[in-house]
Amino acid sequence: MDKKQKEQLHFYLKARRRANKVLAKRHDLEREKQVHEIRKETNQELKNRYTLELTTIALESGILPMAELAALQCGGLLSQEVSYYIYYGPATSSLQQTAEIAEHGELRATYLALRITWGEPEPLYEAEIRVHKNGLITFHNSYLPLFRFVWRRNPQLLQNMLTSALEHPRQRTTPVKTGV
Repeated sequence: MDKKQKEQLHFYLKARRRANKVLAKRHDLEREKQVHEIRKETNQELKNRYTLELTTIALESGILPMAELAALQCGGLLSQEVSYYIYYGPATSSLQQTAEIAEHGELRATYLALRITWGEPEPLYEAEIRVHKNGLITFHNSYLPLFRFVWRRNPQLLQNMLTSALEHPRQRTTPVKTGV
């Protein structure tokens, strides 16, 4: 091989290395995108499952039909929203929650919020009921939660707490999303 052929060979080898690096980066990005899509699908399945579980608890307690009826009676809207968080494990602190650990986090549900909103466009009044995964039911105007064994034995207590929450609403200044 003469000098010109060696230079061409060296040039082609460098180009091949650059192409391999670009292809490796492209494959890594595609792999990350696939992992992200799989995580999104898994999280959506978890959200559906948690929503169903919390709605079942709300129906079992009877608070969901009561809240729907109360919203109709006061001319308002009932909205449902599930609150989620990412669980990183028992041995992690907030300082350790980096991008690497975030991949290993698990989506979990905190509570189902039932919000009854009514009134003129400005300001709206709101009563909030939270149904937690462990069966606790809390109201925005009470510090005391209602435990599962309490609302099972005394369902009238839920109606009394809901009436109290509607009598003492909190003011809401942000508009309510409708159609969700």
